[in-house]
Amino acid sequence: ERLIRTPSGVEKVLRTSAAPLRDDEGTIVGAVVLVADVSAEKVEEERAREHAARLRQANEERARALAEAEHALLERRRAEEELRASEQRFAIMFRRSPLAKVWVRLPARTLADVNEAWVELTGIPREEAIGRTAAELGIVEADAEDHRRFYGALQDAGIAEGDLRLATRRDGARVVHIRAERIQFRGESFVLGALQDVTERKRAERALRESEQRFRMLTEAMPQIVCILGADGLPEYVNARWVDFSGLDLAASRRAGWPGVLHPEDLPAAAACRRRALKTLAPQEVELRYR
Repeated sequence: ERLIRTPSGVEKVLRTSAAPLRDDEGTIVGAVVLVADVSAEKVEEERAREHAARLRQANEERARALAEAEHALLERRRAEEELRASEQRFAIMFRRSPLAKVWVRLPARTLADVNEAWVELTGIPREEAIGRTAAELGIVEADAEDHRRFYGALQDAGIAEGDLRLATRRDGARVVHIRAERIQFRGESFVLGALQDVTERKRAERALRESEQRFRMLTEAMPQIVCILGADGLPEYVNARWVDFSGLDLAASRRAGWPGVLHPEDLPAAAACRRRALKTLAPQEVELRYR
């Protein structure tokens, strides 16, 4: 086969074949030469090769696309399995938490889920609570000021913490400390809150404040000097009689220390009396001279 160019400039492919021409005695006397124009055949062969190449490329691309789709499907399934496992772990932690926990759907503020500790705290069955607001359940007043402030802080910062009043069915009025965070889950907005009943602690704190107030009223009315020392030996409280006697208020007494108010010769006796009191936890007496 040979490529030629015609006088008109057209390229053609010619296929030449030859065979010897013999006489009766078998002697080669010439040749028979056949020349055929196979240009069209070559064009078809080239087209066939290009078509085959395109088919191979398409098959390769299809195979790659199928492999990528299979990989993406496996990754999605793996991600879905990990998400389900994470949700299961969260659900277990949510339900078994010793703290009362609640999911609140926004903006309606309806309860999406509660755990057993919440049911124990409020006395309201889970089936009754789901889908209703705390106001509808009678736990809070719809216009309660502390709840408005709490949700306002949650709206501004996405997280809030504070004490709220609840009206529970189980034990009546209670004070709970709640920490809540606004989160996005599957395209929805929720509030996840953890509640701890601090009613008894609040009562104890109030009782302590009242006791301290009564103590101060008593000591301020006494004609005797009252001075309470801390673990470091410095005064933590002095009554008005001490201030009148020494001319030093609490801050000045702490700055001066006992060397600033006691006679130098009586400092060892004062220190020894304090050590005996700490060791025996019993009342002690000592006579001291003040300057």
